[in-house]
Amino acid sequence: MSDGWTRTHYEADRATLFDLARPHLETLLSTPLPEPIWTDTQRWRYALPTSAADTDALAEGAEHGLFFAGDYLVGQGRVHRALETGRNAAQQILRMTSGG
Repeated sequence: MSDGWTRTHYEADRATLFDLARPHLETLLSTPLPEPIWTDTQRWRYALPTSAADTDALAEGAEHGLFFAGDYLVGQGRVHRALETGRNAAQQILRMTSGG
């Protein structure tokens, strides 16, 4: 859901959120959704980064086996950006563990 939608509905209970989001998801997926077996919500009030983290400073953690991932690294709150940094961290870990 967009930032605006989330802010508007932030305090809504889980069932209400599902009922409000469901028609949007069905439209997006072009199919009706079955009743869920289980639902959950995660509320991150401050989850939209407005500037990027100091990646040079964080990179120093690699020598100690610390790798970082998340949209905060690029300063843009988007899932695909978080996924990119996760893949990059995984590649670093693989290189470190494989010796290459």
